[in-house]
Amino acid sequence: MSDRRVGSALACLIGLGFGCGDALLTYPLKAQVYDQEADCLQPAEVIDVIEGQPGATCEGVLCLQSEETGSYFITPNCEAPPYYVDHTDDESGVCVAALAAWERGEDGACP
Repeated sequence: MSDRRVGSALACLIGLGFGCGDALLTYPLKAQVYDQEADCLQPAEVIDVIEGQPGATCEGVLCLQSEETGSYFITPNCEAPPYYVDHTDDESGVCVAALAAWERGEDGACP
């Protein structure tokens, strides 16, 4: 291979190295959507992909509200990701009912 081709290949590799940077870390946010009208929880599903790393595992669940859609969710995540508001400790409101539906187990699941 000629010196010119070797130099071009090396320059391309260096450029690719700078262009790639760190890998983007993401994780799926799994949750159950709370249906306020039916007072039940939809089956668990991935509702969002969050940038970053998931937090440590914990016991219990959180009741979150999406700032984007206004929907309420029950999730086993230990902390609220960006753009979600934690209403788990509210003394009244939608999350009180959503958490009660979760406590009912299968009886709180939407048909």
